[in-house]
Amino acid sequence: MQLTINIGYDQVFELVRQLPPREKKRLFLESEFISAARQTPEPVAFDEEYYKFLMNFPVVSEEEIERILEAQKGLVDQNRRDALRLALECPIATPEEIENQNEFRKQFRCRPS
Repeated sequence: MQLTINIGYDQVFELVRQLPPREKKRLFLESEFISAARQTPEPVAFDEEYYKFLMNFPVVSEEEIERILEAQKGLVDQNRRDALRLALECPIATPEEIENQNEFRKQFRCRPS
C-alpha cells in the first residue's frame, strides 16, 4: 500500500507543531541523521607521492628515544638547580620590612601581593 499526500510547507510545519515533545525530538533526531548521511565525504584519491613520503619518513630508534629522554631529564634538573640558586640569591625581607609594607598597603588601601 502506498499513499501520497501533497501538502504545503506551512501545513507540514503546523502538523509538526502539534506533535508531543517526545515525538518532536524523535523527528529532529531522525532529520539530523538523514542530513548527516547525505553529507558523507567523498573518498580521497590515492596519492602516490604522499605514500612515498610517508614510507621514506625517518623513524626514531629506541636508542635515540633514550638519549632524548635523558637530555630532557638533564634540562629539568638544570632548571631546578637554576631556580634554587636564584631563590638563594634573592634578599629575604626582614619582619620590619614586611610590617612596613603592610602599613603602606593599609594606608593606600592596596591589596597584598
